[in-house]
Amino acid sequence: MNRLRFSPRGLMTRLALFYAVLALIALVLVKWTLLLSEFSELKDEIARGSLITSMSAETLDLSQDFDTANTPSARSLEHALESFLLHLERPRDRLGNEPSFIMTELAAQPLAAAILDPNGALLASAPRDGRWQAQIAASADPLWKNLSTNDAPILIVSEDSPRLLRRYAAPIRDSAHVLRGVLVLELRLPVPWRSLSFDWNFEWPILIAYLLLFGLGSALFLSRYVTRRLNRIASAAHAWSGGDFSEIIQDQSADELGVLARDLNRMASELRALVQTRARLASIEERQRLGRDLHDTVKQKAFALQMQLAAAARHADPGDRTRIEEARRITEEIQRELMLILDEMRLPENSAHAAATLEAQIAERSDAWARRSGIALHRLVDDARDVSAAHDEAVLRIIDEALANVWRHSHASEARLSLQREESQFILRIVDNGRGGAAERSAGMGIRNMRERSAALPGGRFALSSTDGGTTITVCWNLPIQ
Repeated sequence: MNRLRFSPRGLMTRLALFYAVLALIALVLVKWTLLLSEFSELKDEIARGSLITSMSAETLDLSQDFDTANTPSARSLEHALESFLLHLERPRDRLGNEPSFIMTELAAQPLAAAILDPNGALLASAPRDGRWQAQIAASADPLWKNLSTNDAPILIVSEDSPRLLRRYAAPIRDSAHVLRGVLVLELRLPVPWRSLSFDWNFEWPILIAYLLLFGLGSALFLSRYVTRRLNRIASAAHAWSGGDFSEIIQDQSADELGVLARDLNRMASELRALVQTRARLASIEERQRLGRDLHDTVKQKAFALQMQLAAAARHADPGDRTRIEEARRITEEIQRELMLILDEMRLPENSAHAAATLEAQIAERSDAWARRSGIALHRLVDDARDVSAAHDEAVLRIIDEALANVWRHSHASEARLSLQREESQFILRIVDNGRGGAAERSAGMGIRNMRERSAALPGGRFALSSTDGGTTITVCWNLPIQ
């Protein structure tokens, strides 16, 4: 039998791969859903004016640096801008936890800032190593007029696709309310699905490690828990295919495989009963056929031969008549034995006989044998109802063969038949008071058949004892296991 093993092309591999792919899809969907939720929260936070509020606070701080006769150095302005961006990107500061997290997750540089003088010249920018450059309208643009007259930050550019882009400008004034510069802040983020598809971040190695662990764990579970149970089912199926229905699947689990195992065990039991029934029916049909053939051929010819011998005896000389009468007597004996064989091969004629107990069948057959043979028979049958129904046929065939041998060969006047239960076994005995001398011969089949039928019984043993005072046949077998 080929046992199920873990194979790269096997069912276990496919199931493990299926679970891993399913887990990948589920994780991607969960991650995508969380990203969309956080991205939507970030947009809501921007719409509530968080960036504008942060810029207003930053311009107040910067106005103190410009409240001198000289413009602050580029280095000090860059330091102020970097500090401003750091506060925006850190959780629990200006934008809150989720918006700050989503910004750093979607882009390595989500924010950039710059300070321009009133003529549009760049004074400082941050981050220093970033690729972002301040983009603001020329000095003739109406935007500068709005900046000169307003103190609040102004939205310059707003874009939602294919990226999220927000650019603000806020005036920086000194204590005399003179415009000394402009603070420009830009938020630039890719949409979540683009980041999920194309950006390699620190979460992907964790995701791959999880998938590998999940796939290996699934394969180990399937090979140890599922494959082992399938191997037990396959082993039993292999035995059943060879006609051995005694093997059962040992699986008492309440899951689907356990239910399948119990259904298969029940099917095997029904198949065993069906095979036994078909075998019995085939045996019965063969016996019927042989009985009909013997009745229509041998019996009729034996009867015709006896009639011819009777006619020849009436016209024969006295010396030949004795030999003819002896031949006729032998022919009559052949007819009687043939009738006995036909009676043994004949089926019960109605369902009541077919359903009769073993004790009733023994009584019917032994009484019929006693009438035909003229030999006195003493019968003692106890607890025959405890004999398994599967063994009735073998017991009856042994009794028929033993009694037939008594009639044919023993020249006995009396016989005893007993079937008794002693402790954990049955004991069947057939004893006669004949001339003895019975032995198993190579040419004979009667004793050999009884020995083979006895061996087929559970723990069956056959014994033959024959002396000048008669012959004893003993058959022992074990009680059925409850």
